[in-house]
Amino acid sequence: MSGQNNSESDPTLGDALAQDEIIIDAVPAEKKEERKEIPTLDQIAPRCVMSTGLTAQNPRLTAQESFCELLRWWKDRIIESFGLQLTDFNVAMEKRGNPPDAKIPVEFAFTAQDGSGKPLGYIHFMNSRDGKGGTVTVAVRDVTLQPKMVLPDVEPPKEPRDVRFTHRPELGLGRAVLNFLGAGTNHGVTCRTGSYKYKFNFDPDGELKAFLTAMNQDKINEFRRSTVPQGSRYVPFQPHPKTDTIFTIGADSNALGRGGRGRYIYRSKVTPKEFNTWCEPALFLQEIKDDDIVKTEMGDLILDSKFRGEIYLKGFLLSDTTRRGYASLSERPLRFGYNILYGTPDEKMKHMSSLGEECQAIMSI
Repeated sequence: MSGQNNSESDPTLGDALAQDEIIIDAVPAEKKEERKEIPTLDQIAPRCVMSTGLTAQNPRLTAQESFCELLRWWKDRIIESFGLQLTDFNVAMEKRGNPPDAKIPVEFAFTAQDGSGKPLGYIHFMNSRDGKGGTVTVAVRDVTLQPKMVLPDVEPPKEPRDVRFTHRPELGLGRAVLNFLGAGTNHGVTCRTGSYKYKFNFDPDGELKAFLTAMNQDKINEFRRSTVPQGSRYVPFQPHPKTDTIFTIGADSNALGRGGRGRYIYRSKVTPKEFNTWCEPALFLQEIKDDDIVKTEMGDLILDSKFRGEIYLKGFLLSDTTRRGYASLSERPLRFGYNILYGTPDEKMKHMSSLGEECQAIMSI
């Protein structure tokens, strides 16, 4: 912890001025140094800065890959928090509006539900009435985002990985945030959780930092009112920043931020085209008729021709068949699409670990 505050004059920080600073150095995996214990939200100051050790020079994800990694975390936390099995995870979709029709703003809502229909979390996008973009919200109920979840986990896992999960802790959510803030996308990213607000930004040296500010009751009430945009029909519940986790992407339109090189840039909204592109790798965010998908205990057989030749693992696209190559390691076209629930992907998350495992998984469906 450091008592030095050099951020009072920085106009990009808004209400997240640092009065105390948490310095957390991500130790490279090859160094056998013990990593400092990362404090939880109930152990930090009301205002502080968390240093992630991540810069734009780190291997970056595309915007689509970044959103996909956030979705992996979202899905894993819902499954873990509510004790679901992979076959229990269910998402209901609602949508309206067409981009040319400014009178009806484009709105999408994807709601994860339990067996009784209770919403457990949601992904929401609503375009502005002027058609120039909107805000994406990713919310999960009864989950708190602790600071350590933002950082890459460089330590080997102490226990076997839960077969239900797909998020890669070695990346951390900070890696997913990097691309949204950088030049080319320039979307502001915030997160409310545990009665704190995380505001992500690059510092003048190009390092990603999270500026954390405790929320008083007035701020909590103000934020809860804002979770249902004017004219929205599909927000399934009002998340609470004390007990839930709520990521917001694109809300600070025209606000001043910093890019990966430390230079000032203006934040922008998320366009419907961007949002649709981000959602493409997630099977559970696609519109498929019930008659076009056969669900089994080991995975899904997808009959819809739009998904022919695609292979998914636990709901996320591994690879698809294009002019450049086939999704299957057999290098042969597939007649259907497949969503495999159990198995191990390769290091790049593009295929199953071997042709034998791929064949066995497909045959089990």
